[in-house]
Amino acid sequence: MELLTATQTNTTPKESVEVASMNVIDHALALFGSAEQTVRWLKTPNHALAGVRPWDYLDSPAHVEKVFVVLNRLEHGVFS
Repeated sequence: MELLTATQTNTTPKESVEVASMNVIDHALALFGSAEQTVRWLKTPNHALAGVRPWDYLDSPAHVEKVFVVLNRLEHGVFS
């Protein structure tokens, strides 16, 4: 997923990250099938994110992109 900059969407950088974070959560819900499993994944330290919880990575465009990459890898059976 390519994140749009705030100037491309007429939003503030913070709003842009918030929208992208909601997209991450939606993607995770679709992948894991339940809110409980999604929350568990978001709050569990992740090896692919250097031991950081995905939830904590929803703070900047670069971090959100990394979480999307991890989700896409999981979706396609590439465990990291």
